[in-house]
Amino acid sequence: MTEIILNNENLDYMRRITASAAIPHAIIIEGAAGSGKYTLALHFASMINCDSENEKPCGSCSSCIKIEQNVHADISVIDVEDGKKTIPVEKVREIISDASLIPSEAKKRVFIIRNGQALTPQAQNALLKIFEEPPKDVVFLLLTTDKRLLLPTIVSRGILLKMQLLPREIIKEELKKHSSKPDSDIEAVIAVSGGSLGQAQELLKGTKILKLRELVEAYFSVLKSTPSVFSLCEVFSPHSYKREELFAVFPFFKYGFRDIALCKSGAEFVPMFFTDTELMECISEKISSSNLVKLYQKTDELCLSLYSNVNPHTAISVFNSYVSEYSRLG
Repeated sequence: MTEIILNNENLDYMRRITASAAIPHAIIIEGAAGSGKYTLALHFASMINCDSENEKPCGSCSSCIKIEQNVHADISVIDVEDGKKTIPVEKVREIISDASLIPSEAKKRVFIIRNGQALTPQAQNALLKIFEEPPKDVVFLLLTTDKRLLLPTIVSRGILLKMQLLPREIIKEELKKHSSKPDSDIEAVIAVSGGSLGQAQELLKGTKILKLRELVEAYFSVLKSTPSVFSLCEVFSPHSYKREELFAVFPFFKYGFRDIALCKSGAEFVPMFFTDTELMECISEKISSSNLVKLYQKTDELCLSLYSNVNPHTAISVFNSYVSEYSRLG
């Protein structure tokens, strides 16, 4: 079976409910992209259907092997189709129809919904009905980057598990095992990985991560003065960056605002973004603590909005407006 790093609390919970046979009909697994949600979901599907009398999953019985190879008849994986941005209500209706069938060879049928945040409102409402009246011997594993992108009624009807964020040291160790990239690249990737090894691995494969970091460094340099929206847009143009690039850029900004706020507080800390402490201190003297908190929160909201298909050009324009406003207020 694929190795699961940390997340011991989630694994212990899954072992307990498997041993007691009191398995909830719906489990929501929340975590950043690449945090191992899908690996954990497959592990649990194997655990509850493993034929071994000893440690589950054994990884060698027929059920475990089929799940590992994604060929098990009773394990269904639902995701956004290629070329699409959402999971439509029709897909959920197919799940509801299939869920009424008796398992053909497993103890329980398992439906794994990847990228649950992509479910349309209509699809979530349809899913809610089967969550409220679940069929016998069916388990739903709903994976999402953020529970706030799901209907509160959906979240309330399932057990919520949160993926454990990995320490920087562990991510760095794992990355260095499989990559010959220089430490500067690895450190830049870790800074925006959000504690997600998978996210860090994907970012490290690309070549743009350092250029995106340089963009954010240049942007913070502009904050030494009193920037206008125009001057900020010259550095961070609303028409120059794609959605997937913003998934790295906005976290860089978040960690930068976090560093500046801690610098202003006088607390001892290890910067997550800044290597230029003089620049960090200069900005901290210019922007108030309350406005730094607001900038962090607004940036976090924009990060979240990217998963809701907000126009990336709009997201950048709004971000520049926020920064101009809050840095001007002092």
